Amino acid sequence: MKDPSDVLLTAIYTALNENITYSSVDVPVYTRVISWEDRPSDEFIQINEVRWGESGPKDAFICEGTVDIFVDTFFTGKDEGSKKPMNSISNQVTLLIGAR
Repeated sequence: MKDPSDVLLTAIYTALNENITYSSVDVPVYTRVISWEDRPSDEFIQINEVRWGESGPKDAFICEGTVDIFVDTFFTGKDEGSKKPMNSISNQVTLLIGAR
């Protein structure tokens, strides 16, 4: 079976890109790891590794997979840190792509 990783990453990127906001600002979405210097803002989303495997009977084409989606938040002051941005963004991601 052909590796579905690219199709899956593209679908998730399309679903999230320009559809997640924090403080009324779009949260950038990347399908690669970015460096500290390249970070576009204090909050961004990284869609990283896809792990998958075939499952089901031998005469069917069924894949089960896991995708790592990281919500990164940065703070400059020692007392500025809060989980609120991360939790808000993570909740939006879950609501947008959750399949349950």
